[in-house]
Amino acid sequence: MYKPILAQVAHANQDKTTSESISNYIQTEILTDPESARECPPLQVLAYGLQTMLLPTPTWSLTEHIIEILCHVELYRRRTVEVAKLLLQQDEEAARREKAFLREHEKIALQKMAKASNDKQRRESYWTIVLSLARADILQSCKPPNPSYAPAQVLRKYFPVSLASSTKPMHSSLNPAEISFYNSMKAECLNLIKNVVEWEERREARNRRSHTDDQDQNVGQDWETEFEERFGDPFRTRPREDGPASDLGSIVLKFVDKVVNNNDALLKVIEMIKPRIEISPLSSSRQG
Repeated sequence: MYKPILAQVAHANQDKTTSESISNYIQTEILTDPESARECPPLQVLAYGLQTMLLPTPTWSLTEHIIEILCHVELYRRRTVEVAKLLLQQDEEAARREKAFLREHEKIALQKMAKASNDKQRRESYWTIVLSLARADILQSCKPPNPSYAPAQVLRKYFPVSLASSTKPMHSSLNPAEISFYNSMKAECLNLIKNVVEWEERREARNRRSHTDDQDQNVGQDWETEFEERFGDPFRTRPREDGPASDLGSIVLKFVDKVVNNNDALLKVIEMIKPRIEISPLSSSRQG
């Protein structure tokens, strides 16, 4: 579970930028209440946890936990879409009785949240980010001082033999297109590990052909440079062959910011329509 790590990084990084509500939740729920393990923390706490892990310098040793928290952020995103759809549906039904409760600007905001193309695009972005983080963690595990068996262990963590037997959030509720992308990324990662092993074998052979200690020392010092020249920085992604590389941490936080902003916009609409609505959307919709 990611919660011990979330509590650890959040508690260690509490300062004046931490809101009182987040600080109180960390103290009373995550750190002390065992019952909280059964519930997903508030979105603001998840966002804060990711910010502490990724800013100012990403802590990529926590990649597995970053992915798990991101999966729960996605649950909030999907819930926002579902509630927006429900509000629009209830307003349409109320309009038939001449009791519509949404103002035009509220309807436009909700329609934007519920728009199928937007939902599809953001879901694809989420899944691309998750698999990119998994790939990066696998490539990172190929570096020393990790043992030679580390890449295979990390691979199995993200790409188990059977999706059905996995309890990880990233493996749940996948549609056929997502499973297809998952399988292609799994094949890519397997090939990546193979390429790294072959590269290291060629490099060792070159080292053996060196004739002086100075040459051997220089070759050893260049390992990191040569690795990144061959395979790239694990946690930077290049969307296009000729495009600029982007830091995965920035991409994660940009996605989370959009989810938080949409969730805040939804809550604002709900507050405005409370005096006018007969049925609370939150009573009819539960987070997945």
